[in-house]
Amino acid sequence: MYFFHLAPKASLQRVRCFSCMPNVSQNFKLASFSVQFCATRDISAGQQLFHSYCPLDESASERQAYLAPYGFTCKCPACVNATPKSDTLRKTFFSGIKFFNGLLEKDDRLTRLDLEAILLFEQDLIKEGLHGLPQVESLLITISTICSECGMTTEAEKYRVLIESYKSRRLLIE
Repeated sequence: MYFFHLAPKASLQRVRCFSCMPNVSQNFKLASFSVQFCATRDISAGQQLFHSYCPLDESASERQAYLAPYGFTCKCPACVNATPKSDTLRKTFFSGIKFFNGLLEKDDRLTRLDLEAILLFEQDLIKEGLHGLPQVESLLITISTICSECGMTTEAEKYRVLIESYKSRRLLIE
């Protein structure tokens, strides 16, 4: 599993890289007096570790304003390549996840067209680097359920495997 501890005096150089598209989350554990980093998505051997210092559900200009008092200008791909569409996605992705999950609660007869819309939303989250956030787990459950109901067993299983990886990461950081 992708999880490690660093004592406060240990070098944090390896994880001091900032990005609005983080691949690790950070928690301080008082009991062990350590900083814990946990991968929020798969990280290849040798790939740099990134975490975010600012809220991810804000536009690029809002994130830059948040960092400005620290004399820091973010040059991550999410900031450099920000568009009105990506800013809107970031500001609304929590409500988007709620909306798509709510569809399943309202109508148990969702179709492949509904699934296509949800999969496009998921792809937008991946492109924007938001797919490692814990809130995405519930969206994956919705996708898996709809795939099962549409008889798409291979796709449903693929999402079940993803859901298990989210659960494993969540258990490690709790």
